[in-house]
Amino acid sequence: MKVGAVVVLYNPGEDVRGNIESYLPFVDRLVAANNSVGPNETVMSVGSNEKVDVIDMGGNKGIAAALNAGCRHLAALGCDVVLTMDQDSRFPLEQSDEILPAVDRLMAGYAIVGLNFNATSHGAGEITVPKYWLTSGNFLSLDAFNQVGGFNEDLFIDYVDIEFDHRLWEAGMEICYLNGYSLAHKIGNPIPIRLFGKTFYAMNESPIRCYYRYRNSRYLYGTDKDFYRDKYRSEILVNIPKVLLFEPDKKRKMQMIRRGLRDGARGILGPFKEEASL
Repeated sequence: MKVGAVVVLYNPGEDVRGNIESYLPFVDRLVAANNSVGPNETVMSVGSNEKVDVIDMGGNKGIAAALNAGCRHLAALGCDVVLTMDQDSRFPLEQSDEILPAVDRLMAGYAIVGLNFNATSHGAGEITVPKYWLTSGNFLSLDAFNQVGGFNEDLFIDYVDIEFDHRLWEAGMEICYLNGYSLAHKIGNPIPIRLFGKTFYAMNESPIRCYYRYRNSRYLYGTDKDFYRDKYRSEILVNIPKVLLFEPDKKRKMQMIRRGLRDGARGILGPFKEEASL
């Protein structure tokens, strides 16, 4: 299989170069889809590598549009499979000689073969077959990508991966991830919560990310309640109390959550638009 990769960049810092170097050696081509606002030294540095093509999105067009641009570019170059990566993710390069043959074998039966992430222990068996999985660290069949029409750009960011996996599921395709190989993946700015001898985390995302997360969650729940029910309930019953109890800037976050839930119920998608009153 010919493997390309796409990483979505948004105002990346210098540390992102090390993350990219964790998978650049084994891919045939890397697309850096640049959603940054204004010039960025890290983007220019990454683009100087002869294996990298930078696609400038002309400002932040959302993760779905960037992924689509990267996947289509790699398809035109003759790639069969695309490794999709977030800029904050690091691939276990030292295990790539074991991962790639497993991916090559499993791609015959799965639309996506992903990696475990942030795992300190691994489940029994070689793979797990979930309903959905995060985008970063996924080896995606470009045939499957084309069959379902790519990522939904109306969502902009958040739930893009879950909605894409839902369409794969509807089309009769499955996804899996490798239990024994783990991606290092940063999610937001989590706040640790110690209760009953266990550690939980509040996501502590920015107000605008709260808007997108709750808007898209509510919108998708309305399209297929059975598929999205558990995720939507978790947002409402678990994550909102964490915002109220443990996170800073809770007033602004709750304003954006309410706005997101309202817009999602009304089917208002696309980039966030300011309004006179929240």
